[in-house]
Amino acid sequence: YDETTLLDVLGTIDIAKDRPGRALSYLDKIVQLRLDLPPAPQVLLDRMVDESLEHVLEVNGIDLDREDSERLGVAYHEHLRKVLVEPRHIKRYFGQIEAVYPLVGQEVDFVDFALITFIRTFYPGAYRLLRGSQAELTGTEFLVANKPTPEQRIDQWRSRLTSPEVGLSDGAADNALGVLAKLFPPLARYGGGRAAAKRIGSSEYFGRYLYLAVPPDDVSDAEVSAALDEARTGAPGDAVERL
Repeated sequence: YDETTLLDVLGTIDIAKDRPGRALSYLDKIVQLRLDLPPAPQVLLDRMVDESLEHVLEVNGIDLDREDSERLGVAYHEHLRKVLVEPRHIKRYFGQIEAVYPLVGQEVDFVDFALITFIRTFYPGAYRLLRGSQAELTGTEFLVANKPTPEQRIDQWRSRLTSPEVGLSDGAADNALGVLAKLFPPLARYGGGRAAAKRIGSSEYFGRYLYLAVPPDDVSDAEVSAALDEARTGAPGDAVERL
């Protein structure tokens, strides 16, 4: 059981209201034998992450190049590691990736997909903010005046993440914001241009990450590639017609 949660609940009722010591004493009266699990060593957690990642890459036939490996590695050590502190967190996270990635596969950037899955899994309130922020996050919003500086934009998002609607603590908000900054150039410390092709920060690919499919007003990369192959051979067929 989660002792912290139980103590918090006991602290809200008359038997131990506002008396943490009384709540703990009451819990000790209920639980006759404690079998406390020690914290998992960080080296074990890192090994589990490596093994889980290798499995997902192998199953989906993905070969990360050096740049992508470094991008994911930096995000893990700076942000994901702060949340993946128990084996069950790691299993939950990579279970999400393994189950959902095949829905979009080669239509998205794997590293971005892994990072946005982290946000969706552990910061669902932050994830819900993304849907109404596409223009801002992809750098395509049209602002004639009062355009925020990178610092102001980051402060605005920190306020959104800590609002009652999302409910993140200051530390969790900063961690989530750090991941989002690696996905969306406008949230980076110094701002920036637009993201490369297939990245979630690109307005042309943003929807695929949110809807976990190629949106109805989009054309898949696979269809474009097939149409180009037909055109290149001088024999336009079904793919060209669909395109």
